[in-house]
Amino acid sequence: MVPESFGGLTDKVGPLVAYLRWHAWQEYRWSPEERSPGYKPHGYDEISWRYLPRHEDPRAFIKNQLERLNNQTVNMLRTIINQA
Repeated sequence: MVPESFGGLTDKVGPLVAYLRWHAWQEYRWSPEERSPGYKPHGYDEISWRYLPRHEDPRAFIKNQLERLNNQTVNMLRTIINQA
């Protein structure tokens, strides 16, 4: 998860894409192409990755966050969820 204001940095051609793809492959063996990105980006080993804390009930956490927050993304998600 990336803060909304940094979204452009992680889009398909953003400057962080190579780092995120390599990390996803190394940690989870996942990529959109279902194969290794092929190379480790320069400087990757100097990055400290931080993860979200685990929650016993992730669905309840997400529901509480959606109820608590009021921004453009959350309002869009509310609309989608309410239509489902």
